[in-house]
Amino acid sequence: MGTRKRKPPKKNPHDEALREAKRTQEKLALLLKATAEVQRTNDEHQALEIVAVAVRDTGWESVGVVLFKNWEIVDSVYLGLEESEIEYLKSIRLDPKERKLMYGEQRAMFKISRSYFIPYEERAKHGIDDPLLESHRKKQDGDTWHPRDIAYVPMYEPDGSVLGVITMDDPVDGQRPTEQTFKYMESFADLAAITLYKTRLETEREQVAEDLRASEERFRTIFETAEDSIFIKDHSLRYTQVNPAMERLFELPASELIGRTDEDLFGPEAGAHIREVDARVLRGETIEEEHTKPVRGVQTTFHIIKVPMRDTSGEITGLCGIARDVTERKQAEEELSTKEAQYRGIFEASSDSFVIFDLNGVIKEANAAACEMYDYSYEELIGLSGKDIVSSDYHYLFRRFVEEATVGKEFSAESVDIRKDGSPFDIEVRGRAFEYKGESHFLAAIRDITERKRAAEALRHSIDTFDKFTDAVSDVIYRYNPIQNSYDFISPSF
Repeated sequence: MGTRKRKPPKKNPHDEALREAKRTQEKLALLLKATAEVQRTNDEHQALEIVAVAVRDTGWESVGVVLFKNWEIVDSVYLGLEESEIEYLKSIRLDPKERKLMYGEQRAMFKISRSYFIPYEERAKHGIDDPLLESHRKKQDGDTWHPRDIAYVPMYEPDGSVLGVITMDDPVDGQRPTEQTFKYMESFADLAAITLYKTRLETEREQVAEDLRASEERFRTIFETAEDSIFIKDHSLRYTQVNPAMERLFELPASELIGRTDEDLFGPEAGAHIREVDARVLRGETIEEEHTKPVRGVQTTFHIIKVPMRDTSGEITGLCGIARDVTERKQAEEELSTKEAQYRGIFEASSDSFVIFDLNGVIKEANAAACEMYDYSYEELIGLSGKDIVSSDYHYLFRRFVEEATVGKEFSAESVDIRKDGSPFDIEVRGRAFEYKGESHFLAAIRDITERKRAAEALRHSIDTFDKFTDAVSDVIYRYNPIQNSYDFISPSF
């Protein structure tokens, strides 16, 4: 007698609905428990871990929870992935603008409630190439989920902007998500987002407070240790804070400076000027100036910077200033200016030519005598190279001048220079390195020795002629010096 194959019992829709309701109830209970755990932690990363575990336990083998700030990833947790896969995901540098598009109108067709499900077969049609990993789940009969399907649930801030995202992959039951699946996941995402948002705000508040404390500490350190006078005035231009440097300047304790005005400290004339400047600062200007005023009966010059001080609403409440005593520097500048004027007078009045070269041999300065000697105007001469005024046969001497002056040696030589029209003339030059306008340069004193050379040549010619004459005559020629009672010269014929 043959055996008939028994048909599986028919599923009772009512029983199946009850089982599905029970599974949903269990998932909701699990997510509510996770929500309570998230609310108890003040650690943002730990909260992400709790969210990821809870989503995984609702029936997903791979889960990612990612937080954004200005669409940049600031923290993330991944479960169900190998370390190499996590490193790969973290290495992806998606442009914030591209990431924002994943939650915009371009993907509205894939929204289920407030979440997104992109079936594999639709990705190519719409050019969606989000980075994906190989599925860890072996496909089974009856599965509707494709390994390249995409599902994610955004987490929103109270103003509707995206705080982060929960991504799900490889559902345990192999089924694509339904609206019901996303509904309870969205409720959980909303509760988690509120807690994460509050945690972020609290963290940011703590960071702001810490930054403020650090800033105040830095200001106090600078305020107390600065060598310059630092002060704060209120809107009525009375001193409210002064640092120790200002106490030392006036030889008064802070208690005797606070509450005073500038007329009290510097007298009516200087006080009027200061009040005029401070009025501009209170209108929003930043002022930098040098001003001389009496301090304990001595005229003192200060370099001063003043800026307006504002409250949290942006209203100007007073000003802050820093003043440096530059009296010695100003005196040195005035002395230097006087000396420079004296040197300039000598430089211009000298009958010798003076030329200043930079380290590349370019003429940076020249006196009137040099301009006249080379027949250039001042504007024409400045900027020429030394080789432009030296005969090509003597360029080697100019190179030697630069080389020797560079190593601190004094240089002297006779050479041949050329005028603007190309005519050569004999010169004697002495040069050395020196500082000009705060930088190293070469100074050359140049003298036209054309006439001296001509006179020397004429003298040599005269001596030669005399020698030839005395050699040629038979008479004795002599020169007697009665003072020395001796002969200075006696011809060869003697």
